[in-house]
Parts: sequence; C-alpha cells; structure tokens
Amino acid sequence: MEQDLGQLVSVRKRLFSAVAASIFELACVAYRGTPPRKSLISLPRRKILRFRLGNLPGVHLDFPDEHQLARPAVLLLLLGMLALSGCAATSPPQIPAMRPVSEYVNPEATYPIDIYDPIEGFNRGMYRFNFYFDKYLFLPVTNTYETVTPDFVEKRISNFLANIRQLTTLANCLLQLKPEQTMDTVGRIMINTTFGIGGLWDPATALGVRQHKEDFGQTLGHYGVGNGPYLVLPLFGPSNLRDTTGLVTDTAAFNMLDPLNFEDNEALGMVYVGLSAVDARHRVKFRYFETGSPFEYEMVRLIYSKYRLLEIEK
Repeated sequence: MEQDLGQLVSVRKRLFSAVAASIFELACVAYRGTPPRKSLISLPRRKILRFRLGNLPGVHLDFPDEHQLARPAVLLLLLGMLALSGCAATSPPQIPAMRPVSEYVNPEATYPIDIYDPIEGFNRGMYRFNFYFDKYLFLPVTNTYETVTPDFVEKRISNFLANIRQLTTLANCLLQLKPEQTMDTVGRIMINTTFGIGGLWDPATALGVRQHKEDFGQTLGHYGVGNGPYLVLPLFGPSNLRDTTGLVTDTAAFNMLDPLNFEDNEALGMVYVGLSAVDARHRVKFRYFETGSPFEYEMVRLIYSKYRLLEIEK
C-alpha cells in the first residue's frame, strides 16, 4: 500500500514538472517569438505524455508547433496558475475570544440558575417528547375542545373540577397543621357544593373565601424534605423527586377516597381523567419553544423550582 502511494506521488510530481516546463516554453514563444535555447521538456517525455494522456477516453492530446500558439492562450494559462496558487494560501489565524467564559464563570461558585439536575440528558429528551406530544396531540385536542365548547360550559367544568381538587388541598392543610387554610378550604367546599350546585358555580369567591392550593409535595417540603434531583415527567412536565412522590401519593389517596364512585363506573372515571387533563391544558397558556429564549429548558427549570419554593413558604 505504501509502495503504491509512493509511486502515485512520483508520477504526479513528474507530470507537474512536465506541464510547468511546457508552460515556460509556451511563454517564451509568445513573448520572444522563439523557444528557449534548451527545451525543458525532452522529446521522449513529450511522447510519453502524448501516449499516456492521449489514450484516455474522450481525450485528444498533441503538441502543436510552438509558433502557432497565440499569446491569449498563454495568458490564460498563467492566470490559471496564479489563481491556483492563491487558493493554496493559508487562512488567517483565528482571533481568540476577547472575553473568555472563565473570566465570568467560577466553577466553584453556586449560581441561582444551577439546579440539581444529574440526569439532564434524559430530562432534555423527555422535554422534547413532551413538546411533540403537546404539539401534535394534546394541543389539537385542547383547541378542538375550546372550539366546540361554549365559554359558559368551559367555566362550569373548570369550577366543578376545581371544587373536587379542594379535597386534596384539605387533606394536606390538615397534615401541615394550618388552621386558617383548613377553615377556608372547608368553607369553600361546603358553599360551592351546596349553593354552587355541585361546584359548577363559585359563590365562595364572591363571598371572599380564599382559595388555597396544597399538595403532598408541599407537605413534604413544609417538613423540610428537599427538592431532590430535577425531573421532567412524561406529559406532566417539570417536577422533582419530592414533588413526584407527592403526585403519586395524592393520586393514590384520591383513588382510595373515590369521591365520585369511580370504582363502580370505570367509564365515568376515564371521562373525569381526560376532562381534567384537557381542562388543565386549557388553563395553561405556556407553549413549548415559544418563549424566545435559547435557554428555555434552563429557564423553565429555574422558574419551576423557585415557584415551588414560594408555594412551600406560604
């Protein structure tokens, strides 16, 4: 292999020298009217070139008489050589960055945007999955729901589902030993279930009874449990280990309580789950990759973490 490569290089060098010598002779003929005293390319070499290159398919090669060559042809050859030599020029060296990252980022410092995310690769992949699911399935279903459902009916559905979710809030208010929030939540459930006709209306808000939102993730945080690693859940979106544990616990407790008797009516349970998901997406205006930020993943991660911290500190 190395021998073949050496032979190829040798042939290329000889061919280049022969072509260069021919160009020199042609230049002498064009500008002096006579060839140089001693030809730089011998007759045998010309014959070899004519034999080797002339045998190629579609190639006709012959060496005409020097005095028949025109000056414009020589000029074109010389310009071509100059152009090729210009292409071979080396590119200018790259200018180093005036402000390297090391001047601004201290690897030993902790920045607010640094959220514990040990499985960031998986989370980013799940973030993209949620984007495609949201774009091609969830949002079309939600948009259809918004189109065919009157606003009045949408509001009644949202109120009904929110009233049922108050049961989860009530349980976690009791676990966190928050008497004021507990009384507000009990009052809202009683008023909206009775005067609001099963929660379809919300007279409790009109009467000034505050609405609270508590879940088991907040209960764990209330008693000092840390966030744990950041997670992006399929379909549910941003979370962390503590809040994922809380979500699973709240879901299991709600299924055990079964306030709407889903155990005897599985079809009703499926309708409730689907309607809850569509209503939740209907009320959230966030759209993936429409924030205008090239760091949307980091931004969502930071906002979610800070939001949950504020919810726990209430």
